[in-house]
Amino acid sequence: MSGLAGAQSKFDVSVSGVNFASDESNSYLSYALRYAVTPTLDAAFRGTDGKRQTLARVAFSINHGGDDRELFFAYRPTAWPKFDIGVGAAVPNTPERNNPLVGTFDAGWTESCRTDNSVRFGVKGIAARNPIAALTSRGTFALPNSSIDLIGDIAVPFTGNNTRSTSDGTAQRAILVGVGLQIGARNRDAGWHASVRLTNELGETTGMSLTPSLGSRYGFVVSVGVRF
Repeated sequence: MSGLAGAQSKFDVSVSGVNFASDESNSYLSYALRYAVTPTLDAAFRGTDGKRQTLARVAFSINHGGDDRELFFAYRPTAWPKFDIGVGAAVPNTPERNNPLVGTFDAGWTESCRTDNSVRFGVKGIAARNPIAALTSRGTFALPNSSIDLIGDIAVPFTGNNTRSTSDGTAQRAILVGVGLQIGARNRDAGWHASVRLTNELGETTGMSLTPSLGSRYGFVVSVGVRF
């Protein structure tokens, strides 16, 4: 869910960047524009850009990097405000997915622990020639006497492969993990927000968020945005 449903602000614009060293040796720029269509429906356009590269070994090579664009709609029923479901369409341009159009989905249930603490459990994935789906969880925990939140997320794929082994080049699955701090996210009606995370995810689209860096190396993501 984009987080605008039910808020007074109509737009949320954000940009983020991450750099990976080692085998991935690449930088990715992500951006998103979210719009509250109704109090229960959000629309979002998001993308991630990275260079196409090749990791060359003696016996094999791995093509990686690329970009992705996605249009996504998320709905939270009034009768079940803890539940949200979303569907989208993406145009990936990566070595593993060069489809003209793929479907994406994300559904989850959010439980709040006091006012500013919450945990979301869900499932998201890509419906394509080489589909992938993962169980997900994201937590937000307010630090005492502070406007800063501790955030963490994990995605565990249960079908499909999302990376390749840097030892022999074979396709495999890898868990995606992120942890960091954010500020300004509690005021959903207007204003700026920012975060710093340590993660192995490549970007913000559904496809890139389910793709780890080669070797699952971690990089720091810096994100800034504004709601209005």
